Amino acid sequence: MPITVIPTPDSIAAGVFALKQRSLDMDMPEVETGTCDCCGEESPESALIDLSNCQDTVCETCQQDEYTYLSNHDEWFPNDEVVFLDSHDEFYHQDETFICDDCGEQAHEDDNNSAISSSHDSIYICDSCRDDSYILPEDDCQYYHIDALYYSERQDCYFANESLAYTSDGPLYSYSTDVLCQIDHIAYLDNNRFTGQFGKHLVFGVELETGTRGDDPRDIAKTLCNNTNFQEYGICKEDGSVSGPELVSLPATLRAHKETLNWTKWCEVLRPIAKGYYGNAGIHVHINKGAISSLTLGKMLVFCNSIENAELLSIVAQRDVTNTSWCELNSSKFDKVGKSAADPYNGKYSILNVTRNTVECRMFRSSLMPDRVYKNIEFCHALVKFCINTSARQLNSNYFQGYLTDNKHDYPYLYKFLNDRSEA
Repeated sequence: MPITVIPTPDSIAAGVFALKQRSLDMDMPEVETGTCDCCGEESPESALIDLSNCQDTVCETCQQDEYTYLSNHDEWFPNDEVVFLDSHDEFYHQDETFICDDCGEQAHEDDNNSAISSSHDSIYICDSCRDDSYILPEDDCQYYHIDALYYSERQDCYFANESLAYTSDGPLYSYSTDVLCQIDHIAYLDNNRFTGQFGKHLVFGVELETGTRGDDPRDIAKTLCNNTNFQEYGICKEDGSVSGPELVSLPATLRAHKETLNWTKWCEVLRPIAKGYYGNAGIHVHINKGAISSLTLGKMLVFCNSIENAELLSIVAQRDVTNTSWCELNSSKFDKVGKSAADPYNGKYSILNVTRNTVECRMFRSSLMPDRVYKNIEFCHALVKFCINTSARQLNSNYFQGYLTDNKHDYPYLYKFLNDRSEA
């Protein structure tokens, strides 16, 4: 006999629910999905974002984490293609930037400037570097590093072409010109030729400032160079502190200054058209620092900065060394040996200006008398030798004059100059 199943209320309800769910599943369309090009996860296509500029399709999470919106493009770009520039406080695409050849930092392409470096290489620099270290010279439309330019004190501007920095018709160089860069010729060391670095040789480079007697400084330089052999051993430079040209010699030994360089002829030609012994004009003698030990340099600084020696130094210098602003004394020099010229106790206007390569004796008054030029070079030579052979306790004028007397044949101009004044 068949069994009759009588449905209960719960079974009836479950059947009805199943029928309704089947009906809903049949009516609902299938959801399409896609893969995020960034994280690789599947998401409904409606949740994916198409970045047409880089042909990526990404989910919203990756868009926020791995991409950056660039307002100037109105697009999103991968983070590894985007650069934040502090100078603009903005994000940019890397193709809109460049690396500055000077500072090495990224900058915007609109800030790109063609320039010439200090080594005269063509480079590209950012606006910041351009403003800090580069100048647009008078004779070029391209920026140059300041160290690659020539400054004309008389014209108060910079030039890329050195010939324009002085003149086109006279050998007057700009103040910043290095004599060693201009004369490839020769410097003589006791009749032996030498160039470049001077090693341990005790050599002296002379800077003689002049004034004019009404002639143009360019004409004075031209007259000197056309009538003597000066261009073989020196150059004329403009100097804003004096009205005439400054004569700058190649470094040479004391003997070479007397026997090879021709100060006698040079001064003879200059005297009718230029002045030496006037105003604040001076003669500066550069001593090769490589020939001087630290101990000797220390003694030299002590001797020249001692107030006790000021009377003798003033006689030799032909001006009062205690009352000048261009060769100041400083009694604390001994503990400043080897400091740079920027040191406040060893500045450019010290009586002995210690630079990287030379010791510059600045105390002498200018003169166009050759025996005065020789006297000044002899003093610098004697100063070095005296300090080498003298103890620290004997660094005074009495011992120095005794040294000169013992070696008067080596320093005839200096010895005669001091002897004449002691007998007057």
